[in-house]
Amino acid sequence: MALVNDVSRKLSAKQYTVDEAYKRLREIERTNVMFPLWLQILAAGIASASFLILYEGIWMDVPAAFLAGGAGYVSVTIIQELTKVKFFAEFIAALSVALVAFIAIQANMGEQIDKIIIGGVMPLVPGLLITNAVRDLMAGHFMSGVAKGAEAFLTAFAIGAGVALVLSF
Repeated sequence: MALVNDVSRKLSAKQYTVDEAYKRLREIERTNVMFPLWLQILAAGIASASFLILYEGIWMDVPAAFLAGGAGYVSVTIIQELTKVKFFAEFIAALSVALVAFIAIQANMGEQIDKIIIGGVMPLVPGLLITNAVRDLMAGHFMSGVAKGAEAFLTAFAIGAGVALVLSF
């Protein structure tokens, strides 16, 4: 995003021609600026364990939350790549988080299933989408604000439905 903004600024300042800006944008599109997948999974696990503690979970549940968050992130990444359906990927990811939490409780590796699940799904929560939706609505961009809000709502619904399916058994 920062690279694209840089191109935009240079185009506005007439440091780039339109053709140069287009060429640079194509280069940015081809480069992979993402962190490696293993690092993203590790970060999701650490974030999940941190959220568990933040929401007053117990230290015994940290490994379960770490595993649940990592499993959820792996699931959302793989399913999104296979199906290209974001809603389905998030549903399956939340389902896997809840399953890992349930299995951890059954195996006496955890005590508070609610805190483990909450920590595990936090990397999936559409915080940026919600923020952008509110920002767009407040700026008077009603179409994009409503669209982003609807996407955030569907993401939250998918997460809730995945967790609810596991907890219903």
